[in-house]
Amino acid sequence: MKKIKNNTTRIGEIEILRFLFCIVVIMYHCNLKIFDLIGKTDFRFSWAPRGYIGVEFFFIVSGYFFAYSLSKINYRPLNEGGNSRDYIRLMWNKYIGIFPCHLIAFVLLFAANAYVLRDLSNLKLLDVLPGLLLIQRAGISFNCINGVEWYISAMLIAMAIIAPIAVKYGDLYKRYFAPLSTLLIYGWLTHEFHMLANSSAWTAIGYRSVWRAIAGINLGIFAAECVKQLKKHNFSKAERFTAHLVRYTLFAFAALYAMRRGDKKYDALIAFAIFLALVLTFTFAFSSSKLFQNGLVMFLGKLSLPMYLNQYLAIIIVTEVFPNQSHLVTFVLITAIDIAVSIPTLYASKPLLTAIKKSKLNRMIAK
Repeated sequence: MKKIKNNTTRIGEIEILRFLFCIVVIMYHCNLKIFDLIGKTDFRFSWAPRGYIGVEFFFIVSGYFFAYSLSKINYRPLNEGGNSRDYIRLMWNKYIGIFPCHLIAFVLLFAANAYVLRDLSNLKLLDVLPGLLLIQRAGISFNCINGVEWYISAMLIAMAIIAPIAVKYGDLYKRYFAPLSTLLIYGWLTHEFHMLANSSAWTAIGYRSVWRAIAGINLGIFAAECVKQLKKHNFSKAERFTAHLVRYTLFAFAALYAMRRGDKKYDALIAFAIFLALVLTFTFAFSSSKLFQNGLVMFLGKLSLPMYLNQYLAIIIVTEVFPNQSHLVTFVLITAIDIAVSIPTLYASKPLLTAIKKSKLNRMIAK
C-alpha cells in the first residue's frame, strides 16, 4: 500500500461506511415517510426505525476532518489584527463545497413538488429561500422543501460557532472542552427529550439539531486528537487484530440498533460507540485489507452526499409512479432512482463549483 502522507488521506473503509450509513438513513425515511403513514410497517423489522443514528456518523466524520482544517489556522489576538478572514474563508470553502449538489437537488425537488401539488401557492420563493441558502437551522424557516437538508444547515452553523473557539484554545479545546461539551449536550438531550433526534424541534436556546451537530462535530474533533495520539505508538499484531475486531463489532452493534425498535434513550451511547469505532478505523484501517482502497469505493463515498440530498425526490417519484408496492420493492426502487439521479447530480455539481470558484464573489471572499 502507498505510504500515507497525512491523516486526511481518504480511507476506503470510511468511504464505504459513508455510503452504507446513507443507505441506513434512506431506510429510516422510507419507514417514516411511506410505511408508517400507510399503516404497512412490519414491527418485527421495520426498515431502520432508528436509522437517524446514521447522522451521528456523518457529524463525527465531519468533525474529524474539520479538526485538520482548523489546524491550518494560527490564532492571533484581536490587538494583533485577529484572523477573521481565516474563519470566513474556511466556512466559505465548506459552504461552496456543498452548495452545488444542494442547489441541483433543491431545484429538482422544487420542480417535483410543483408537479405533484399542481399549485405553486405553497412554494413561494421567500418561503423556501432560507432552505435554499442553508440558513434554516438558524431559526429562519418558513417552508422546508428538502427536509433532510437540516443536517447540512446545522453542521455549517455548528462549525461556524466552534471554529474560533477551537483555534483560540487549541489543544485545551481538542482534548478537554470538545469531549466535555459533547458529554454535557448529549446528557441534556437524553435527560430532557430521551433521544438525540427530532431535527425540527425548537427550544429556548435554538434548534435541538444545532446542539446535536455541535456535540457530534466536537466528538469528531476529539476523535482526530485521539487518532493523533494513538498513531505515535507501535502496536503488536495481536493489538491490531483486537482493534479490528472491536471496531467491526461496534459498527455492527450500531447497525443492529438502527434496524430495531429499541429505546431511544440509548442514542447517546450508540453515538459514543460510533465514535470509538471511527477512532479505531482512522488509526488502524490502513494496516488492514486493500479491499476497500479502490476507485469504486471512493466513488460511492462521493455519491453519498447527492444520494442523501436526492432521497426525498426518489421517494416522491416512487409514491407517485409506483404506489402500493411491497416494502422491499419500494425500497429498492427508491434506492435505484436515488442513485440514478445522484450520479448526474454529482457530475453536474463539478462545473458549477468551478464556476463559483472563478466568480468575483469567491475572489473577494478568498482574497
